[in-house]
Amino acid sequence: MTARLKELQREKRKLRKKCSREQAKKEKAVRFVFDVAFTLYCWTCPTTALCEAYLAQQAALRQEPIPITTRELEDHFIATDTDTLRQLLDRTPALGKAVHSTALRFESEFALATWIRSENEQKGLAPTTDLIIRHLRSVPCATHLDTQVAGRASSHGRSTKWVQRFRTKWNMQRSRMPARDPVPVPELQAKVPLYARVAVFPPSLQEFCKCCALR
Repeated sequence: MTARLKELQREKRKLRKKCSREQAKKEKAVRFVFDVAFTLYCWTCPTTALCEAYLAQQAALRQEPIPITTRELEDHFIATDTDTLRQLLDRTPALGKAVHSTALRFESEFALATWIRSENEQKGLAPTTDLIIRHLRSVPCATHLDTQVAGRASSHGRSTKWVQRFRTKWNMQRSRMPARDPVPVPELQAKVPLYARVAVFPPSLQEFCKCCALR
């Protein structure tokens, strides 16, 4: 009985240590997310769109809420010393190289996602993979992304894979707009202006000239 009790106590201590390590790891991860979000906030202050997008993405990737709010970032901005803020505004790695590189990468990805959505809204077409790669090679933001997408030292196939992963990460899905039923010719002719109708459907040269004279 005593041996069994001692074994249970050892298992209990091991479980406590494991829970403690997991909790410390989780707190460290949340702190890293906070530092990245704070860096993004400093770069775009007083707007919060960039840091909010980062927090939302992290919550989606982790499938759990991130216990960080923009109000906490604002309060931390006020409480941070002037030297640290100056370094952050100068885009130097004041909070560590890992935080700095992660913030730069997310800023670049956010700009790319915004450009893709803008192209889709303005032109009604999603940019192709080749167009995305050409766009990245023409802007400075590509230097902050994966070297596979920058295309300077990688194959086209690897760049294509990166774009596919980027679409998945930013929840961009390819889809097709449903085609409408064919419009009957009489209805189509009724909708088209006269000058275009006679140009497309000229019954004869003589009637075409007559229509032009009526105009």
